[in-house]
Amino acid sequence: MLKASSFLVSGKRVALALCFLTAGTAFAQNAQPSRPPAVNGGAAPGAGILLHRVEIIDQQGFGQRIIAGSFLAPTSWNAEGFAKWPGKKYVPCKPTPGFLFEAKSADKLTGVQVFPGDSWLWSPNPVLAQQLRQLSQSTHVVTHCEIKAPGTADAYLREFLRQGGSGIQIQSSGPLPDADKLAQQVQQLNAQARRQMGMRAPVMAIDTARLYLTGDGSGNPSRTPTEGYIETAIVTISHPTPSGMMVQVNVPLIVNKFTPQGQLAQWNKLLTSIADSATADAEWQQRVDQFQAGLQRIQNNIDQDDRQTANNISHIQQDASKYAYNKIRSVQSSSQAAIDKSSHAFALSMNDTQEYHDPATGKTVLGSNQYNHVYSNGQGEYIYSDSPSYDPNATQRGNWQEMQPQQ
Repeated sequence: MLKASSFLVSGKRVALALCFLTAGTAFAQNAQPSRPPAVNGGAAPGAGILLHRVEIIDQQGFGQRIIAGSFLAPTSWNAEGFAKWPGKKYVPCKPTPGFLFEAKSADKLTGVQVFPGDSWLWSPNPVLAQQLRQLSQSTHVVTHCEIKAPGTADAYLREFLRQGGSGIQIQSSGPLPDADKLAQQVQQLNAQARRQMGMRAPVMAIDTARLYLTGDGSGNPSRTPTEGYIETAIVTISHPTPSGMMVQVNVPLIVNKFTPQGQLAQWNKLLTSIADSATADAEWQQRVDQFQAGLQRIQNNIDQDDRQTANNISHIQQDASKYAYNKIRSVQSSSQAAIDKSSHAFALSMNDTQEYHDPATGKTVLGSNQYNHVYSNGQGEYIYSDSPSYDPNATQRGNWQEMQPQQ
């Protein structure tokens, strides 16, 4: 499970998203809460919000510092991001590195952090679950995979917070606002799978949670009371096997948003747009895919070497080994189509993102659909605005053009 206290990334510790408790440590006692950034420094309703792309860096995966992706953040904010690989670089349950990134206002009292999720295996058949545990400890097939029940998204977040320290209060909890819409999407995917595969089709389910939090400000010098929420989803994919159901459990990501008390509503749209904006670099993704394919070829050779040993294992272990070996890898492609697009869009953003055509570059870019107007200058900078009369060319350098949603 993810540790809520901190992550060690590139030799430095990045504090958990509960930083609304410790926000503002570098600022004076009289630090004032920030206001939503505007292109002219004001807070007029018609002002646009100027954002730029922040690189997400991979310093672990390929022996050199390379760009793994990017996300959008206001130009006046502090922002950074890293690609986080599993502990031994390749774990069958967790073959894909995740993104860890954050953006905070200059006073550190307002911001959003996104953490990579988790994956593990389970079976409601106690015999198969026990065999999976034994395989995880003794064979190459599911080494380092946790074998545990899925639990609920609410319980997962509460444990995440419990490890993060004291000083916060959970005020309320519930599913994500669009949980019903997500459930309908899951039902449609299950129906499509049944049409294609019949009784052999895997069954997907999703459980979501959002915990609303407050802090008394004891962790920051300005003593500013804070509020925010943390949210996640647990996606399960149940695969029928000859020995019983095997369940792959995915927590795509965890998102935390925080503001001074009384300001969450005015910031929420921008914070959501930042969290939903991450995209992977195409060249980096290709290298990841090639790396994984090479490891799978090595795993095939290991499987051949272990065949004689497998002949001496019980039938149920052979079934578990076969399905754990084949399904874990094949599930990545089938579940990726459902969970990904990216995992942000399916699991947490609840359709808050939109692909746009950038007329300045001719490329397709991912942006928020929460604003009425989105502009680009072709230089990796964007402006969000809700005002029909706002003209970025009247206040900004460069040539700004409005982007249109892709149909």
